Amino acid sequence: MLLASLIDNSENITQSMGKIKADDFQKESHKRIYKTILELYSTSNSTDCNTIKAKLKKQEDRLNVELIQRKIIHDTSNIEVLINSVRDESQLSRIIRSAKKMIDEASREDAVADIVLNIAEQEVVDLAEHYSTSDLCDSETAVMEFEQYIENIKNKTGDIRPVYTGLDRLDNLLNGFQPGELIIVEGITGHGKSLFALQIALHNMLNNNLGCLMFSMEMDKLVLMARVFAHISDIGMEKIKAPNNMSSEDLDHFKKTMERVKKLPITISDRPMISIHEIQSLSKKVKIQKKNLGLIIVDYIGLIRGDARGTREQEVASITRGLKCLAGSLKIPVIALSQVNRNFSRRQDNSIQLGDARDSGAVENDSDAVIVVSMDNGGDKNANVKEARIEIIKQRNGPLGAIDLVQVGNKQKFVDEPITNYY
Repeated sequence: MLLASLIDNSENITQSMGKIKADDFQKESHKRIYKTILELYSTSNSTDCNTIKAKLKKQEDRLNVELIQRKIIHDTSNIEVLINSVRDESQLSRIIRSAKKMIDEASREDAVADIVLNIAEQEVVDLAEHYSTSDLCDSETAVMEFEQYIENIKNKTGDIRPVYTGLDRLDNLLNGFQPGELIIVEGITGHGKSLFALQIALHNMLNNNLGCLMFSMEMDKLVLMARVFAHISDIGMEKIKAPNNMSSEDLDHFKKTMERVKKLPITISDRPMISIHEIQSLSKKVKIQKKNLGLIIVDYIGLIRGDARGTREQEVASITRGLKCLAGSLKIPVIALSQVNRNFSRRQDNSIQLGDARDSGAVENDSDAVIVVSMDNGGDKNANVKEARIEIIKQRNGPLGAIDLVQVGNKQKFVDEPITNYY
């Protein structure tokens, strides 16, 4: 399947370079075919099937190319998963061979413990060296990957490209969430963290057909769907929760919205108290099944079970490291929501700062960006329209800053316009 995804696809070839070697393929013929593809690509020749077959010397290899050609799929957005699959199979085979060699040496009648131990140590060192260099690449490979990434941004194509919020002034500060980034969205309960994350997901699903995986531990999927309907339809939540109050016009619009929502490329898990390992496992499965998956949202960190034994702070640190590794391995941004402790309330301006994340400072340390969502209801808790602020308080590769917006509660959205438009 991996070789099929490389034929006549420069973007996928670029991604595979430096991550796998010809020796990682199990079949000798596949090793030779992969070497040929790389040779053709590096000399700026075509990598279509006919050119590859013409370059190969063995009839067996040419026949295998024809078999591979039948498996070619144009949507190969899960290329990273295919690469990892080949690498994993290769690594496990090497480990098995090394383990057998150690057992054979230890089982000999004339075996000497010190000698066997030295052989075992050398096998482990050889394995480590092979894996430690498999993720390295030279400047030429890095430049080619970067060039392809820039082309993806310019042409709005390809699997690896930024994810935008849909709020223009905020996107000007962020320049999109980059593949492999962990973005933490913080705020007080009820100030719009979940709404902000959902709006980003809906913007990309509706406008870019970008797949989204949402882990919603706090909200049941039915509540989440109500928010989705309110956002897309502009029918207020008060009517969606009480459909008998809808007018005939509202009902018609609601039915049309239902057809749009059915087609959204969203996958939802509302399992409570899910573990970080389950999140990683489910995400990788969805990446294989839903080839356009481009964004993962986790709502929220406080409801995830970690793998560290010890304090809650250590457990949360293991969770955020796991989320960062997940973003990096799948080459997509992960947005994780976090509540804050009450330190901010002691400050004169009630501002939320770095270090205010609940349970662990690792939440912010492991992140590439930290965004704070806040709102001001003017003292009226039941106000439907509220002044809101989105503030970037950490960004590894960009400026800090804030934008003022309006949060329209019953329509479940942030809008970038003056609040006076609503009075």
